[in-house]
Amino acid sequence: MKPLIALGLSFGLTLFDGKQAFSQTNQQLLQDGLISPLVFALLEQEGANTPEQRLVVIQEACRARKLSLIDCGALRRRRYD
Repeated sequence: MKPLIALGLSFGLTLFDGKQAFSQTNQQLLQDGLISPLVFALLEQEGANTPEQRLVVIQEACRARKLSLIDCGALRRRRYD
């Protein structure tokens, strides 16, 4: 499973079990394989600790092409000219 898709699924689970998903730290997400070391470093650098903050940071990094395709997952769309 692609890391960002897994991260999105993790955020989705928040709706059903808020305490567990919200309590996951960036370190736990990394250890569980839900984010890559590059995404972990970016989140730590930006101080993104909540699911909402993480999503914003990842989206901005994907738009700026600072992350690989696998880290951006479904966020990055192909342009067909």
